[in-house]
Amino acid sequence: MAEDTSAQDYVRVKRRNTIIFLYVQLSDTASDLRQKLSAISKVDAAEMKLFLDKNGDVPLDEKKSLADQKVENDQEIFLVYRTEDGSSWEPVEVGAPEEGA
Repeated sequence: MAEDTSAQDYVRVKRRNTIIFLYVQLSDTASDLRQKLSAISKVDAAEMKLFLDKNGDVPLDEKKSLADQKVENDQEIFLVYRTEDGSSWEPVEVGAPEEGA
């Protein structure tokens, strides 16, 4: 029997000028999301960090489910990578639409 995906939840993961629409279960954790993103981006999950806000003030808790963190269907989540030297994380950057486009 085919799985019914018509009511499946998703989040929009944003980084710079990229948006990834990722199917999720609200029982997933940040670690689960990073594993899914790693499979898509080919970046090691340990090199990623997820935030609930575009200011980078509210990190997604690694151990709590999305539901426990009040993440809802179609919510934006913000992705950053560890810097090349490995000493810190890049700032949250989300590309804005060009004026007059």
